[in-house]
Amino acid sequence: MNKPDIPPMLPGSLSTQPQPATSPSALVRQVGPVDSVGGQPVILPTRPAPLTKAAEYVDPYLFDTGYYASRAEYEELSRTAAPRIQLRADVENAPANKRGRRPAQQ
Repeated sequence: MNKPDIPPMLPGSLSTQPQPATSPSALVRQVGPVDSVGGQPVILPTRPAPLTKAAEYVDPYLFDTGYYASRAEYEELSRTAAPRIQLRADVENAPANKRGRRPAQQ
């Protein structure tokens, strides 16, 4: 009996036999695009929660050194700081005080 000339298969070598083709019925069909959110509820944007007013940290060193006499003095000065602050532009544009010169004393 004559056998065709087929080289012997070595262990670990690739098979030379043709693989069966994948049939179209094995493919998965997608109805919509992958990035669509069909059927899921829409999440509406929300506002952030209001911040709670916490006591502002003040370095105790300012009280120890006498910069502020007490916490009450610090809070009073902080509360009235805005009206006491002069802007640099306001100071530069303010009219100069016209004072009469005093005669030199001898």
